[in-house]
Amino acid sequence: MAAPVTTPETGPARDDPTTPDQAWPPRPVVSGDPGAGSRNAANAGVTPGSTSGAWVAGLVLVAIGGLLLLARWVPDAGQYVVLAIGLVLLVVFFATGQYGFLVPGGIVSGIGAGIPLSIAYAGQLGGGLFLVSMAAGFMLIWLLGILFRLPERHPWPLVPGLVLGTIGAGLAEGERGQGVADAIATGWPIVLVLAGLLLLVGSVRRRSA
Repeated sequence: MAAPVTTPETGPARDDPTTPDQAWPPRPVVSGDPGAGSRNAANAGVTPGSTSGAWVAGLVLVAIGGLLLLARWVPDAGQYVVLAIGLVLLVVFFATGQYGFLVPGGIVSGIGAGIPLSIAYAGQLGGGLFLVSMAAGFMLIWLLGILFRLPERHPWPLVPGLVLGTIGAGLAEGERGQGVADAIATGWPIVLVLAGLLLLVGSVRRRSA
């Protein structure tokens, strides 16, 4: 049996006769871009989630800071800070389509809209309007989930929405909010009818597709 042939450049030759000139072990291929490795290492920790999180944090800080500055000249601007945060979250949802921004956006926006209402209408009426505003935030989550056909859409927001709306309407009815309560009592069935029609239309479209 012949001894393996060796050369100074390649070392012991491989037994595969189809590649007699290939060095063994194979040498690593060096990229033509010497900075590619450092850039890949620097970008390894950058993920879409971290980028969107920084974007949301930046928008929230800008909204809060802007309203606090505005409050120096407009005394009532501070009561809209929570509403501004909720609207920022909703804007991020519209830009990304992520359900994780819709849920806090709807809830915080409902609370934020209820704060100035509870301040403007003190007493039992203000408390009722605050609860109705929170209910509207939950209903908004459910409605947008259907309109955008999100895979996470679920009727769970209807439960707190209907409960809070009913309690709020009952509180508002105790004072001069009788007209508001009547409007709410008329509006809820309309919302439910529209939501049912949206479900039916979506079902028909899916079947025809």
